[in-house]
Amino acid sequence: LQRPPANHGCKPVEVFPGIWTARFHDVEDRAALDSVSTSLKTVVNCATDKCPTKAGSYGPDIDVLCVDGLLDDPDAVKKVDAMPEGDEKIAARAGLPQFPPEECAGDAKKDFERVSSAIDAAKAAGGGAM
Repeated sequence: LQRPPANHGCKPVEVFPGIWTARFHDVEDRAALDSVSTSLKTVVNCATDKCPTKAGSYGPDIDVLCVDGLLDDPDAVKKVDAMPEGDEKIAARAGLPQFPPEECAGDAKKDFERVSSAIDAAKAAGGGAM
């Protein structure tokens, strides 16, 4: 697999009915969020180390659920991941140092039920989640 470049991502889009995805800069304030959809009830921030969105960021009627600890991989790992598959990538990966856990991507499984419940609640209230 080849990792996309840093400017990857898509414009805000409804990937399933009531479930949206976007990059932070496309929804960084209430006006931007409303330009995507006025039906959103919940925003999940899974990049808390880079995106300052928290409870109250979009006003009192939008819940913000913060998922801490889902850090990005170190730049050296991202650089290797972006390489085309092949012997050069295998050698580069073998040459990477062992990074401490606090510098590597986190475990999303611990928050799966909490996030899924928040999404279900937003949809049950007639809205959507991002």
